[in-house]
Amino acid sequence: MGPAALKPAGRGPASEMASARPGWSSAVVVFAMAMLAAAQLWLCLQIVPRLSPGATYDETLFLRLAQSLVRGEWLGSYDQLTLTKGVGFPLWLAAVHQLGLPVMAAAALTQALACTVLYHALKPLCPSRALRLAVFGVLLLCPTALSEFSLMRELIYPALTLLVLACVGGWLLRVSDAGSWRWGLAAGLATAAFMLTREEYIWL
Repeated sequence: MGPAALKPAGRGPASEMASARPGWSSAVVVFAMAMLAAAQLWLCLQIVPRLSPGATYDETLFLRLAQSLVRGEWLGSYDQLTLTKGVGFPLWLAAVHQLGLPVMAAAALTQALACTVLYHALKPLCPSRALRLAVFGVLLLCPTALSEFSLMRELIYPALTLLVLACVGGWLLRVSDAGSWRWGLAAGLATAAFMLTREEYIWL
């Protein structure tokens, strides 16, 4: 029996090169995601959010509610405006203030968080790290993701919507797995955050 007979069938030079080709390691993906997030963060830091002092029912109300939350007074004194808007965005503004972050930077990081969750949610459907990274980059740098430059709820709507869809999708793709409850819990929390931020639930 010669050497040729010992060679495994079906393994030519092309298949050997394909099997030897290294895939995208976790470190490479994390580095690429960090670079994309840093680029988006830098772009957002060049934007100064608008504030309309006369917007009694919008920016001014959100800031007033956020200030009351920061002072530990819940939503402050009760009047005809206190419950006209959901508490989700004021809670987000209060958290941003406590963390000492610029508003636009916090919005960029919120979008990056939603894109990261989607990257992991799609793993059973799309095992390729490169393809999921491409989806991450497209959604992260999508111009409509951060098209609102005023202190309005629209600043975080795209991120919250993406987060809900990512968590629900992640749960559905793992519904038969033992650990699927984590994705179900995340989907519930993301949906609650969305509903507290935007009252028109049908929009989702």
